[in-house]
Amino acid sequence: MKYANGITKKNKLKQFFCKHKNVGSYTEQTEFQTLSGETVLHICKDCGTLMGKQFLEYEGMGFK
Repeated sequence: MKYANGITKKNKLKQFFCKHKNVGSYTEQTEFQTLSGETVLHICKDCGTLMGKQFLEYEGMGFK
């Protein structure tokens, strides 16, 4: 699997021994977007492991 930002997902053994210190946050790009917020993915830049997913809600002029 290759992410849009150029991070390639490594095999399970390399992901197991990775320390996951270099984690970046990227917005999920889909065809249909919600009007109430956006989904942010937390991905390790070294091995490509998905560390977590977070939904940020809009509230007026900013995020909640």
